[in-house]
Amino acid sequence: MVKPPAPSRPWLAVPLVAFALVSLTVGLVAHRTIKSPSGYFHLFFSDTIHMKVWLASAAVVLAVSQLVTASRVYGLLHFPPPGRLYNAVHRWSGRTAIALTLPVAYSASANASSSNGPERMQLGPSSIAARLIHSSMSTSGVWPSRLTTTV
Repeated sequence: MVKPPAPSRPWLAVPLVAFALVSLTVGLVAHRTIKSPSGYFHLFFSDTIHMKVWLASAAVVLAVSQLVTASRVYGLLHFPPPGRLYNAVHRWSGRTAIALTLPVAYSASANASSSNGPERMQLGPSSIAARLIHSSMSTSGVWPSRLTTTV
């Protein structure tokens, strides 16, 4: 059997560059056309903090279900029904919990760069640039490792 040739290194960067160009184009078009001070989309939440609280609360509930289903999968707890149902519930509740916390993390990193809004007690760096760097570095360090362990 003949092994197909491996793609060259420059061709491996083509999808990444294409994605970056599309993202940049969408961002620039949105920045120039959307002038709404209240955000890009409206959900049933009254404001961003309520959205973050609801999503984070749902993620906490799913995290507790992760503990319960993991203890059932590994035999520490015994309750019906028997079978592989808890394996699937465990996997999907973890995936859903991560999906629910991604908007919270994005909102936290986006809010780290803005200075508008009421002054409130801030934990961590006080300048806007330092907060942005701190938030983006912590977000970029935590989520890729968390997502790779889930997938």
